[in-house]
Amino acid sequence: MKSKLLISRIRDWRCELIQKNKNIAKNFDLIVIGHSKIEPQYEKMFNARYVHTRPVKEQIIRIIKKHKITHAIVAQKLHEIADATYEACIECGVKTIWTEAFFDNKLIFDYNGLQYTPNNDILKHANFHVLKKIALPKTTRQPQAQIILNKEQMTQKYRIKNDKVIVFMGQVMHDMSLKYHLDKKEATYDDFIRKVLQLNSETTFLFKPHPQEKIEKYNLRQYKNAIIINESIETLFSCYDKFVTFSSTTAFEGLIKNRKFAIGGYTLCPNVKLCYHLDGKDKIRNLYENLESFEIDPDIARKHISFITTKYAIDLRSKQLLNKLLLTEKEYYESK
Repeated sequence: MKSKLLISRIRDWRCELIQKNKNIAKNFDLIVIGHSKIEPQYEKMFNARYVHTRPVKEQIIRIIKKHKITHAIVAQKLHEIADATYEACIECGVKTIWTEAFFDNKLIFDYNGLQYTPNNDILKHANFHVLKKIALPKTTRQPQAQIILNKEQMTQKYRIKNDKVIVFMGQVMHDMSLKYHLDKKEATYDDFIRKVLQLNSETTFLFKPHPQEKIEKYNLRQYKNAIIINESIETLFSCYDKFVTFSSTTAFEGLIKNRKFAIGGYTLCPNVKLCYHLDGKDKIRNLYENLESFEIDPDIARKHISFITTKYAIDLRSKQLLNKLLLTEKEYYESK
């Protein structure tokens, strides 16, 4: 008899990949709730729903008991529905792991938290990872069909007159990953943007908004040293080597490309040997010069990239997903 796997707040196309995973299908029936469209062709899989006007935790407990759930995958830690679902699972003795989007067909799976929280698998296990003899990825994304500009073209297009340029990678304003700041005195993402721009008035920042966010929400008009751009990440990585973001996954993409990132929150590469940490005003001032002198440790970088891409982020079609569900945290990270 198969066990029952609860999947919460994962998009339907990813749920479909999990369902088509032969190793998962052999061991689990899927019960999917929230954040997924109910389509006729998925009716056997998407067979549980909850009502948003009622207490979520109580509804999840009823679903767990009704379907005899044994394992769970819950997305978006810090979201109130996700946290309530997780609490319900733990209260009912369901083995539960957190998940978050990575790139293409992969998701992050974390026993403790997620990459944007102070308690996560990266901080616990990355330093002990044994580097495997594999070809490390040159990128995390599938090739994109888009125009790539060179630095001269960028300079002309945006009329950049300053030699001191840092690319600012923006994020969605309501992103869960904006909650925890390395600088405990900061309260909001606006605080972070304001400090970076105000304390570095002699540096030009090329601000790339998140594609799912409206530009006006960033309140950038008041800053003369900010230029809003709309270019591919491939263009930016090919033209510039200094970047700043709060907790964007682009920091990890930059690490793969050997680009220097300053970060204000918890990211996929939290090691101080990999990213420059903005944990106080003294670190934020003179950011261009600080990034200029900052050096990425190549040995730690290789080990870290291997950990993220082979143990932390998992292809939804692989047997590795089953292992992460069935094994204990210790067993999984010590396995070869």
